[in-house]
Amino acid sequence: MSLLRLTLVLSFLTLVVTGCGKSQSSACERFLADYEEFSKSYVDYMRAFSKNPSDLTLLARGAELAAKADKMDRQANAFTSDANQCADSPGALERITKVQQKMLQDMSNIMSD
Repeated sequence: MSLLRLTLVLSFLTLVVTGCGKSQSSACERFLADYEEFSKSYVDYMRAFSKNPSDLTLLARGAELAAKADKMDRQANAFTSDANQCADSPGALERITKVQQKMLQDMSNIMSD
């Protein structure tokens, strides 16, 4: 997954979550938890890949992460078509912003190593 693709996914997910407001829905919570897990997995993958780009198991893992990003993209589309899924979710925007900032900082650190 390219850094450009990741940036586009992050931007899209920010748009999805900006509609969240006051009381956390379980679907929104699951989506945010999945996003947090994905971001951790992606950073771990990029850290390992930067150290050993010829590792075939890492190439397979990259394909798995790309599939997960596509799945999350479809989920995000569902959230935008049904605003009630993430409506009234307190702190959702702050939560996703925090995850994005951490991921981008981690990626910056990996690229500078």
